[in-house]
Amino acid sequence: MEYLLPCIEQLDLAASLLDSASPIRSRLSLILIDNIVELMAHQKCEELIRQDSWFPKVNPPKYSAGDRGDALGSKFANKFRFLSRIGIISSDERDFTLFCHSIRNEAYHLGVFHDDFIFELAWNYHKLACGYFLRLKPSAYRVPNYGELSENVKKYFGKERWLFIDWETVATSLDCLWQNESVALRK
Repeated sequence: MEYLLPCIEQLDLAASLLDSASPIRSRLSLILIDNIVELMAHQKCEELIRQDSWFPKVNPPKYSAGDRGDALGSKFANKFRFLSRIGIISSDERDFTLFCHSIRNEAYHLGVFHDDFIFELAWNYHKLACGYFLRLKPSAYRVPNYGELSENVKKYFGKERWLFIDWETVATSLDCLWQNESVALRK
């Protein structure tokens, strides 16, 4: 849960940066989204490899040494290749994520590039990240006290439902930011 809250906060902030088609705000949004996508993938890969090594005498590990290296290594692309190989994400999602990551690297390290499509790219990456939020979330997490949440995170949870978090509703609400803003900006 500790890392799910920053995911929500950053996806919310990334969407708010896309309240206009400004290239600089779009680049900043893309950087935030990519950071969260990388964090979600890293956490999921670690969890899968950890679970795969539980009770090796009863359940032999299903992931090869190469899979383990890809999942636990520091290379962004290898983590997504692993997640695609095991069927958590599609090859199209993997390819789009890797493309967005390469554009994010250019935006972060080199600055002003791709003004003609950075806005649409960031919104589409946000939409994909909202889908990843559900598929890459951990199987178990600690639920903090409601009072420990930021106001940006609280708006995605009803106080009465706090102990019974409907992650699909959270992801849909974050994704709706994309739909609402995207439609409004195209008018």
